[in-house]
Amino acid sequence: MLSPAKAKLKIGATMKSIDVMFNPTEYSISKTSRYDTSPAPGTASNVSSPATQPTYVGDESSTLSLELYFDTSLKGTDVRIKTMEVVALMEPDAKAKAPIDVTFVWGSLKFTGYIKSITQRFTMFVASGVPVRARLQVEIISKQKSSDQYEKVMEAPKLPTSSFLLKAGVQLCLIAAQELADAVKWRKIAKTNGIDNPTKLKAGTSINIPKLG
Repeated sequence: MLSPAKAKLKIGATMKSIDVMFNPTEYSISKTSRYDTSPAPGTASNVSSPATQPTYVGDESSTLSLELYFDTSLKGTDVRIKTMEVVALMEPDAKAKAPIDVTFVWGSLKFTGYIKSITQRFTMFVASGVPVRARLQVEIISKQKSSDQYEKVMEAPKLPTSSFLLKAGVQLCLIAAQELADAVKWRKIAKTNGIDNPTKLKAGTSINIPKLG
């Protein structure tokens, strides 16, 4: 079974990076186009007229939104020691007098820009009041073209398989229930073996069962 890729925030052009404690469960990327819908010059405000034709005036930078989860409850240490590493990335660079650019890296996503906003929400505390669990809502505004935000997606590695000899009357859902402990995963078996019609299975044929982990 392949180990999941670990998300991280790379800092500028340096070799430094911050590993997130837990991969996000989701992220969203929003992008907006700007249009001018102002009335034509000379149009009286009290005169009824057809809707103004929107005029395209440009694109806004895209924005990556995600939530990062931090938990130091097992050690009982202040979780802000971890969260402030991320918050510090919003501080202007002393030499450039501008925010540090960061790159959120996870799998094929390579989103480079500046942290636009961070909202810290602390959700667990020890008896002394020190927070030990936090959620950070982070927004990063891009400095890239949309096409540069992803690396080329490589073909997914083939999963290890085992073979199964088909018997008369046996359906893929029954094989999935027996071999993968989930009848719904019959589609995975069909895809692995290029089976277009699961109702027409030839007895005596050997098929591969993917090991999904």
